[in-house]
Amino acid sequence: MEAGDTFFFNMLSLFLFGPMLEGIWGERKFLIFYLVCGIGAGLFYTVLRYFDIHPLETLANNFLLHPEGENFVRFANKLYANLGVVGNPLKIESNLVISNDEIAEYKIAVEKLLKDAVDAPMIGASGATFGVKAGFGFLFPNFEFMLFLIPFPIKAKYLVSFWILYEVYAETHRMPGDNVAHFAHIGGMIIAFILIKFWRKNRDNFY
Repeated sequence: MEAGDTFFFNMLSLFLFGPMLEGIWGERKFLIFYLVCGIGAGLFYTVLRYFDIHPLETLANNFLLHPEGENFVRFANKLYANLGVVGNPLKIESNLVISNDEIAEYKIAVEKLLKDAVDAPMIGASGATFGVKAGFGFLFPNFEFMLFLIPFPIKAKYLVSFWILYEVYAETHRMPGDNVAHFAHIGGMIIAFILIKFWRKNRDNFY
């Protein structure tokens, strides 16, 4: 998804779901909710990303200390997995042999690939807007939407459930070129749920 498309859908989500939450909470509380969901989503993503990147760093350092073909293959396979690449697009042989003349070149490549993976930025407000969507679904679970190409109304609680399941699937079955921080989306929804439970509003006011 392009950056412009992401920005459009973020703004559309705020336009559709934000006013009703702001109406029951007020501007100040809604702003707090939005910001906390965004910050919490970022922290959630950062923590989970550590567990994704740390094994890659370990394999890279192992290769740099012991520049052997087997260690490079292990690093490459983990890098492919992190990127959602299936198979062996570079046709790296499992019994790869690195000559002494090639060691320096391979080390430079591994260092660059590791740096690109570690430094990959997370930019955007999708975590916060997913929190808003989840918050709407938690507070107005039976609110019905008519969606394009779907000839029957869908309740908000089912939409939220679908979004959560989709984000989990998209993260665990990452497609090549997918640079979306799905864990940040999930984190925004989790933070929204925690905040709403913490604030403990009377559900009789909602429908």
